[in-house]
Amino acid sequence: SNVNWSDSTEATTALRLGLFRVIGDKGVVKNLTLEGLYTLNNAKKETANVEGNGAFASANYGLIDNCVNNAEVTVNCETKGVNYTVGGIAGVVHKTGIIKNCINNAKITCQGKRAAGIAGFMDTTTLENCKNYGEVNAYQGAAGIVSVVVKPDANSYITNCENYAKITSSSTWAGGIVSYLTEPTSANRVYD
Repeated sequence: SNVNWSDSTEATTALRLGLFRVIGDKGVVKNLTLEGLYTLNNAKKETANVEGNGAFASANYGLIDNCVNNAEVTVNCETKGVNYTVGGIAGVVHKTGIIKNCINNAKITCQGKRAAGIAGFMDTTTLENCKNYGEVNAYQGAAGIVSVVVKPDANSYITNCENYAKITSSSTWAGGIVSYLTEPTSANRVYD
């Protein structure tokens, strides 16, 4: 139920890092509390677009339910204008991925683009009943819940999500809930 995890990684080839690298479409991570520290150092431009750095998962296609992150996540990089996609729960949430009933209490820092308390990036997915209490800092695209939402469909939604923390983007795109939205997404009962 509780995991104390600390990792400090030098980025050489792969940047998809998290307690679980990928949670598949049938995967379930539930009732887990994460403590510790996660740091990615010296992220390089040529590898940085391999997105996804999150405390619980680099990429989530499954279910993350009732999890709490207390582990600070930091991505230190050489190039600020590159998508590093950092989340307090998951880096990226794709297609069948769902995050619900999760809380981020830790500070999330990304010297590049895309950082958020819950997920760095989502597309046709669901986020519900999530809260962020951790400060989020990014060069671009800082948000309390999800940094970037791309190509959502009718089944994509963000509901009952709340941000209580300071959000800072030193360039552009900052939002209490979402920093950048490409198309309409259902957002119900969200608070900042």
